[in-house]
Amino acid sequence: MSASLELKCFEYFCGAKSVHLQGRQFPVDIFYTCHSVADYLDACLITIFQIHLGEGLGDILVFLTGQEEIESIERLINERLKQLPESSQMLLTMSILAALPSEQQMRVFASAPSGFRKYAVDPGFVKAHTYDPSKGMECLVVVPTSKFQALQRRCVAAFMIGSV
Repeated sequence: MSASLELKCFEYFCGAKSVHLQGRQFPVDIFYTCHSVADYLDACLITIFQIHLGEGLGDILVFLTGQEEIESIERLINERLKQLPESSQMLLTMSILAALPSEQQMRVFASAPSGFRKYAVDPGFVKAHTYDPSKGMECLVVVPTSKFQALQRRCVAAFMIGSV
């Protein structure tokens, strides 16, 4: 199952049948930074608040590399919200982690109230397994996402932005 599967690449399965379910895709505008940033988490945080304070009502979807980053951003958002005027504190953070029970994960797919928009912020990084020969062990390292992973994330964003 894939949101961006190239079915013609799998023709070697002896004519096995495939099922295509048409999903709902919504337009996704993509904006890039002009220059790379030193701290992508700080850049995400700035972007979240630029959207929250400057773009009107709506949801924000942020792709991060793991639970530690998710919890860190969530904590920073909640700390900085307290510094805003009370009328600007209407931002609810909702994490989706593999470790959460499925009922809690499904909360992020709930539809936004009428008139709300949803947003997606992707800093373009993932955690990847790499082998360190000097240590003789494998470790997780934050690396830039591949073009294919970015395409898949765009598909996820298109689905979540339009979820009802």
